[in-house]
Amino acid sequence: MNQSLVLAEVPVGVLVAVGVAFFLLVLLLVAGALTRRTTTGSGTGRLARETVKKDGGVPGALSQPADRLPGKEIEAIADLERKGGAVAVAESADITPYVPPDPDTLGVTRRQFFNRGIIAFFIVGLSGFGAAVLAFLWPQPKGGFGSKIKVGKIPDIQAQITANKGFYYVPEGRMWVVAYPSSALEKAQKVYPPAVMTGLEAGVLALYQKCPHLGCRVPSCPTSQWFECPCHGSQYNQAGEKKGGPAPRGMDRFAMEVSDNVLTVNTGQVIQGPPIGTNTTGQEAEGPTAWAGSLRMSPAVVFADAQSGIGWTIAILIFVAFGIGIFLNMRKARPEVGSEIELAANRKPYLPDEELETKRLDRTLLLGLLFLGFVAVALPLYWLYEPARQEGAVKGYQDTFVERGQEIYNVGAQCVQCHGPKGTGGSKDFTILNDNGDFVASVKWQAPALDNVLYRFSREQVLFILEYGRPFSPMPAWGAKGGGPLTEQQLENVVDYLQSIQLPAAESTAALDAEIEKVCKPERNPDGSLNGVNPRCTVPDPSSPNKDHSWNTLGEALFNLGYYDGFSAGAYSCGRCHTKGWSYGKAETAGGGALGPNLTGGSELRQFETFESQVDFVAKGAPVGKTYGRNGLSSGKMPAFGINPNTDTPAPNLPDYGLQPSQTMYTTDQIRAIVEYERGL
Repeated sequence: MNQSLVLAEVPVGVLVAVGVAFFLLVLLLVAGALTRRTTTGSGTGRLARETVKKDGGVPGALSQPADRLPGKEIEAIADLERKGGAVAVAESADITPYVPPDPDTLGVTRRQFFNRGIIAFFIVGLSGFGAAVLAFLWPQPKGGFGSKIKVGKIPDIQAQITANKGFYYVPEGRMWVVAYPSSALEKAQKVYPPAVMTGLEAGVLALYQKCPHLGCRVPSCPTSQWFECPCHGSQYNQAGEKKGGPAPRGMDRFAMEVSDNVLTVNTGQVIQGPPIGTNTTGQEAEGPTAWAGSLRMSPAVVFADAQSGIGWTIAILIFVAFGIGIFLNMRKARPEVGSEIELAANRKPYLPDEELETKRLDRTLLLGLLFLGFVAVALPLYWLYEPARQEGAVKGYQDTFVERGQEIYNVGAQCVQCHGPKGTGGSKDFTILNDNGDFVASVKWQAPALDNVLYRFSREQVLFILEYGRPFSPMPAWGAKGGGPLTEQQLENVVDYLQSIQLPAAESTAALDAEIEKVCKPERNPDGSLNGVNPRCTVPDPSSPNKDHSWNTLGEALFNLGYYDGFSAGAYSCGRCHTKGWSYGKAETAGGGALGPNLTGGSELRQFETFESQVDFVAKGAPVGKTYGRNGLSSGKMPAFGINPNTDTPAPNLPDYGLQPSQTMYTTDQIRAIVEYERGL
């Protein structure tokens, strides 16, 4: 596990509590040690036991002379002298000359240790602070955030924005790229500098993901088509102009360059967001503001605001303590005239020099050393912890999206009843009706596995299926547009959960290869390659009735994969959509058409004039409105069996759950075998 993420998962309150407890323990030990070194008698300095043992002297040798008078008696004698009274003259005593100790014998004194320790900790603390400042301000010489990032060609970016419902997130630059209407350019010229206008004139805008209020990452809201900060509820329209909340301005944006129709964003040049009241596009909320309402007071938000709360608490305690000190000092004051001798700081008797220059000074130096050491150690630790905390915050958002989707999958919509735990596949009782709505049969319908659904369908295709369901099947419409109970945000979270449970490529490939060998075992050449485009099967399907049914070719076996044993609940099968009755074990004419079109009677030969064009279509699928073959116009329902459609457009909320190009349903050879079989129907 990433060590930084481990640190990030430790609550800030726990770290603070441990640090404070450790610091108080040290102070307690120091106070105890100092208390044990108290002197007897007058309270002046006392030789250390080591010194007494070396010199063979007597403890208390530096005690105050017996003939030295306390401060109050000196004041009384002075007052008596002013009044003309007799003053007793103290006998003079011989002054013993000072003999400095031998430095070699003395070694490093306690005073020298404190002085050197303070200087050392001061240097360490200053170095840590300087290193942290330099690391924060030092520009990154190579790609990534802080440099110029080529986002792509303007038409491709606009396509990504449309595909992601108005918001295209670029993780490398920590930015959102959105469309900007040409009708608003006249107003924008009065607000934005030329570095921003360059992108606006091309129809795009790059916004910094960081909220200008307290720095939270601002996500998009697909229902309102705004940006809504989950921490404190700041709201911005699609152009990043403030619409509500505590933010002091609109979202910051990056300088943009457009050359040869390619957008380059300078993430090292952050331009401050527009002032409050700016609304160049005139966009209002297009739906409910889901983010601000659902996250504002959640436990995750309370935890995210913990550091700010700790800081305010400390500041308030300092001000309260300062006020109490002033109040107590004013009450203790004595304004009576004539009390100067008792009240004046320079007239009050205080500790003798022997104590001030020994124990008292040592204690002060020790406390200063401890505080400075705490600062010197805490600052580098905070510097090391902060990147991990930020990574943990991002991961926390991802985990929140996934957990919400998991809750809907298992409890809310109960998808688990049909598709199984973690999307492994299952079945559902279903009643078949005729055109008049009369009962035909009760069947057990295979619900396909979803742990590979994003191998073949894009997120947009999955959202469409969830929104409107699958007609004439147990799959109902779950989205509000299709008459279901779930909002767009909830559907997004369901897909977030599905993306988090997609099988690794190696695991799915191994399972597929084992299934092919089990139900078909195609003829192979000595080198292990397939014997021809569509080789014959050499074994019967052991899951078929009486274990004696054999698929003729590899293409036929793949077309019907999982029909008898329910492998992946039919997720790999073409017959599930193109053969009526396939999903509930009563398959009619193979490829005769169901949800998908009829493939029999030479239709594929007429639709695709060449073999390779059909292979390309089956491998890549076709989004809505794309033409294919001969006069074909895609409805968007055909998945991609040879490429993963989600590798180039990862989910903006799940940068850590990106899919790999190796996560595909079939290899090119396997697709060619399927196409060869379909063209012969």
